[in-house]
Amino acid sequence: MSNGWRLGVLALALATGSVQAQVYKCVRANGVTEYAQTPCGDDAREVEVRAAPTTSADDGGDRNRQAIAQSTALSSAGISERNCVRRAEADILGPANRRAAAYQQQISALNAQLAGAANDLAGATSQSGIRTQIAGVQQAMATDRSGADAQVVVARQDCATARRAREDEIRREAPNASSL
Repeated sequence: MSNGWRLGVLALALATGSVQAQVYKCVRANGVTEYAQTPCGDDAREVEVRAAPTTSADDGGDRNRQAIAQSTALSSAGISERNCVRRAEADILGPANRRAAAYQQQISALNAQLAGAANDLAGATSQSGIRTQIAGVQQAMATDRSGADAQVVVARQDCATARRAREDEIRREAPNASSL
């Protein structure tokens, strides 16, 4: 008999709660402990197998189901928060990213004008004006991104507040919430 099979017999005896099953414990010469239904060696000794206590619906099953339901609801509140944040980020950052792309196009067009400006006094004045325009577009882009980031922070706080309110509601609705 293999050790795996013998351990399976022991597990089956424990799982079924059968105290009539005879189980023997042996320690082999190499130190390995073995369990079997029949004496497995000269040093075999019978061990008592006790059934695990059962839980009735009255003494714990209901509480377990309530705890699982509450845990599931709390997890759902966390998932809702993540979805709220993702939606807010998409609603805020999507348009901000499109505006940033438009700003980049403006900067590219201005850089092309800068490259084509004449290399004389009039050109130098023109180049200075174009550089000023580029700096203005870059500043507008930075301000727009900063505003979008601030909106995302507020949206995340709002989503977290909604999650906490839902968690509080779930805990208030749970019977005997303090015992869970």
